[in-house]
Amino acid sequence: MDELVYRFFSILDDNVIEAIQVLARASGPFPWMSACSGTESPAWVTRAVQRALSRLGVDVSFSHRASAEISASKRSFVLDTASSTDFFFFLDMQHMLRSEAPNAASESREHQPVDLLGMFIFICGFSCKSASNLNTSQAEKTGLCSDTDTSTGLTFDYVLRIARMWRPLCIILENVPALYLSQPGRFL
Repeated sequence: MDELVYRFFSILDDNVIEAIQVLARASGPFPWMSACSGTESPAWVTRAVQRALSRLGVDVSFSHRASAEISASKRSFVLDTASSTDFFFFLDMQHMLRSEAPNAASESREHQPVDLLGMFIFICGFSCKSASNLNTSQAEKTGLCSDTDTSTGLTFDYVLRIARMWRPLCIILENVPALYLSQPGRFL
């Protein structure tokens, strides 16, 4: 993966590379947050981007600052990818919308202040069963994003609400083509 990422950045215009460097100097590590299982792979991608840009003489880094995972069995994997000492681990996406929440990354389960302003990237995956083209049950595929009675629709609603509240510069959603194809232009 490193070589592929390097080739991508090496073909970019010098002005783009210089802009990345200027932004990195001004802001320090680019903070990112994630929600729901399957979204921790960007931890490895951000490290590959960091190494590729370093080969081009650009000093940039990323800091995984917050995540939400409802599944207790998946939380240890997420914690293994956390790159900052002040990592905030939400037990549920809805907690990302609160002014205070328990931090599962700390020893104490007491509520702590939540501040996600200044996030560079928000990456979210979600239960794609209701949106996946591989799902052959049409009954489970109704509603998709617009139906908050489905896990996909409810999570998508939280993504929109979190984005409105914390205003990340970039939002990356799990690659489920049916999200767009179900109602083109309505959500994406």
